[in-house]
Amino acid sequence: MVALIQIQCLEAVITARSFRRAAISLHMSEPAVSGHVARLEQELQLKLIDRSRRGSVLTDEGVRLLPRLRAFEAAADAIQTASDSVRRDRRPALSIGITPSSAAGVLPSALSFLRERFGDLVVHVHQCSQTELYDLLRGGVCELVIADLQESDVVPADIDETAVMVLRDLGVCGRTDAPLVIGSGPLAVAELYDQPLVLVRDDSRMAVIDRILPSERRGFTCVVDDVGTAMMLIGAGTGYGLLAMTSTMFVPQTLLRWRALDGATPQVSSLLTVRDAELSPPARAFALFVTSWMEQLRGRLSFDDSIGAHIVSPPSHGEVRNGTASVTS
Repeated sequence: MVALIQIQCLEAVITARSFRRAAISLHMSEPAVSGHVARLEQELQLKLIDRSRRGSVLTDEGVRLLPRLRAFEAAADAIQTASDSVRRDRRPALSIGITPSSAAGVLPSALSFLRERFGDLVVHVHQCSQTELYDLLRGGVCELVIADLQESDVVPADIDETAVMVLRDLGVCGRTDAPLVIGSGPLAVAELYDQPLVLVRDDSRMAVIDRILPSERRGFTCVVDDVGTAMMLIGAGTGYGLLAMTSTMFVPQTLLRWRALDGATPQVSSLLTVRDAELSPPARAFALFVTSWMEQLRGRLSFDDSIGAHIVSPPSHGEVRNGTASVTS
């Protein structure tokens, strides 16, 4: 039976006009290339290559047969491409929506868990705004959304909400030895006057920050576009971060500490799904993991109305899996 590798070796010899150069181009030994061509000739009972001093060229029989051999090669490639597509379509998939910063801590751990649990799972993560998240769910683009909601936000009746944690909306993040984050009780806004600040660009929170701490009352201010950059600058001692707690709980905790800002409004980190929707097995496992992860994290927080939250390291996916709130099948 004709094999694809035999045709590939024949074409390489034709192109290079040499078995030696063909072997180099195919990263094979010269005897291996010669053997494949010889077996093709034996299978077809035709001499295809004329080995002469002028180089290795096709015989008349080879010239006549080459288009059919190339058609065979193209058909084999098409079959391989189609089979790859079929395998991809059979792979389980999960689509998740996130609002900016809402999943910064739990998502890496959850993805590690899903990779261990489901192997070849394809995960699509869609970052969405507050106004888009319900449409992503209703339209079937996402099975679940992790979102930061204000406590006063009204969730539509066709959406199920699992409130996994209630947090202060704004707080100050700094190095563990920084004066502002040492001590108990919410931090007064006046204590931030003339302090160097690192702000994360977020239109909704920037509006709140501008209202409680006008730009003319700030000291040096650095505005960045993502939480990771802010954490790096705060850890380097550039200034204090005025951030949402849902962002700052996911920082390198050996370096940073967080304190609530006096007057900050509560915020709810929620897991949202379409009401009565039948979730896929990966989606159910993801929901259980996120809920368990948040339960463990909540147990590591020290927070009430009179004491600022001192954030400790979030749980790893292994701790969630093996701990008291482990995810079950």
